[in-house]
Amino acid sequence: MKLDYADAPKWFTAGDVFRSLKKALPVEAQDGPDLWTHFADALSGQTGVNPDEIEPESPLLLSQSRLLARLADVSAFVWIAAFIGFCILLAAAF
Repeated sequence: MKLDYADAPKWFTAGDVFRSLKKALPVEAQDGPDLWTHFADALSGQTGVNPDEIEPESPLLLSQSRLLARLADVSAFVWIAAFIGFCILLAAAF
């Protein structure tokens, strides 16, 4: 899965990135009940932020926010998207 980086200039919150992720998913996976949870867990794995504290309104790069401060470059978003895709496929298999 690949996010549309044309959306990247509009990514100010976790919810903005999540919307781009949903657009990249197959239609049947876009409304999965645990999709946000998997997304927050993937961000947490990359940033160290508690996934329970990540909300759609969570800012990405404000100095007081650690949310994406540890993401070194855009390639991390690809890893996150791949991880979420894997989780969705895994969940669909069960």
